[in-house]
Amino acid sequence: MTTPPAHPATSTLPNAGPPLELVWPGKYHPETHLRRQPITLQGTATDPHPHRHHHHAPPITPSTLAHGRFQHVLTAAIPENTADFIYADPPFATDRLHRTTTSTTTTDDTAYSDRWTLPDYLDFLDDLIALSYSRLAPDGILAVHVDHRASPYVRSLMQEHFGVVPGWGATHKQHSSPPVAAGGVFINELIWRYGLGNSRGGKYFLRKHDTIAVFAKSKDYYFDPPVGPASDAQKAKYCHIEDTGDGTQPPRRYMVSYGKKYYFKGGKRLDSILEIPSISPTARERTGYPTQKPLALLELLIRTFCKPGGLVIDPVAGCGTTAIAAARLDRPWIAIDQSPTAVDFARKRLVEHIGADHFDDVDYTSTPIVK
Repeated sequence: MTTPPAHPATSTLPNAGPPLELVWPGKYHPETHLRRQPITLQGTATDPHPHRHHHHAPPITPSTLAHGRFQHVLTAAIPENTADFIYADPPFATDRLHRTTTSTTTTDDTAYSDRWTLPDYLDFLDDLIALSYSRLAPDGILAVHVDHRASPYVRSLMQEHFGVVPGWGATHKQHSSPPVAAGGVFINELIWRYGLGNSRGGKYFLRKHDTIAVFAKSKDYYFDPPVGPASDAQKAKYCHIEDTGDGTQPPRRYMVSYGKKYYFKGGKRLDSILEIPSISPTARERTGYPTQKPLALLELLIRTFCKPGGLVIDPVAGCGTTAIAAARLDRPWIAIDQSPTAVDFARKRLVEHIGADHFDDVDYTSTPIVK
C-alpha cells in the first residue's frame, strides 16, 4: 500500500506515475493515507488450505454458475493469474431499480438495484477492476462494458490498475495496491452502436452506444483480427464456390486469375465501432432480463480476445450471455452474479443451451466479507 502523490495532477514524466488520478472520498485513509483495499475474504484461492479460511467455500471449476458477490468468488475460489479473458458488464449507475419484463409489460420482479452514492459506486468499480486484474493470466485481457455515465471512471481506474499512462503506455504502478510490475497495455475503446431504443431525446444527440474499455496485462495478449461479412463487390469478385460435398468443410469462395485459384480470406477488417443491433422486444433470444446483451456481441469479443480453449470469466454475469457465448465457442467459462434473479435467468438459459449435466451450480452467498 502506498500514499497518494503530493501533486498527482502535475506529474508529466512517463516514470513519475499517472499524470491524473481519480480520487474520491474513501480511496485513501484520512489519517494513514493508505489506499483502500478491495472488499475480499481472508486468504486467497492460492492458499494451500483454502477451506480453513474461506468458511468452506467450494473450489470452482470451469463451466460453473456461481451465485455470490464477485469479491467472494474471485478471492475464495479462483486462483490468481488464470483467466484468459474477463468480460464485465457492471451496473451503469442509472439510479434505477431494474425489473424483469415479459413480452408485453414490466414485472414487479427486481433484477437488481442500480442506485448508488458516487463513493460507493467507485469503490465497487475499484474492487471489480482490481480483483479481475489479479485473476488474469500474464497475457490476459479485461473488457469492461459501460455507458456514458461510468466510462470516464472505468477508463481512469483501468489505467491505474494496469499501469498505463495515457500517451505513454505502460509505467510503474506507484499507486497500485498492492504494487505490481509495469507492462499493462491499452488495446481499444470499443463503441457498441446498438441502434434500437432511445428514440426520444432532450437537448442532446440521441445516445445510441455503449463503451467497452479493453486492457491487457502484457503486450503478449491474444488477438484474432475480426472481419466482417463479404461485401457485394467481394462476392462478385470471388464468385466461384468450392464445396467438398461431404460436409467436412464449409463451402469456400474463390476467384480464378490466369488459371490459379485465390480463396476468399474474409471481409473487411472491423474497426472499433461495432454495429450490432440490440435485442428487439420480439426476438427469440430475449429473456426479459434487463440490460441483456446480444450473443453476437459476446461471441465477437470472445473470438477476438480469447484463444481457443482459454478460460472466460464474467464476474457480473447477469442472465448468462457470456457463459453461453463461451460454451458455443468451446471456451471454458465461469459466470458469477449476486442477484438471485440473474442467477435464475442464467440457469434456465444454460439448461436450454447446453443442458443441466454440462455445468455446475454453486452458492457462495453465505460467505462473509472482510473489509
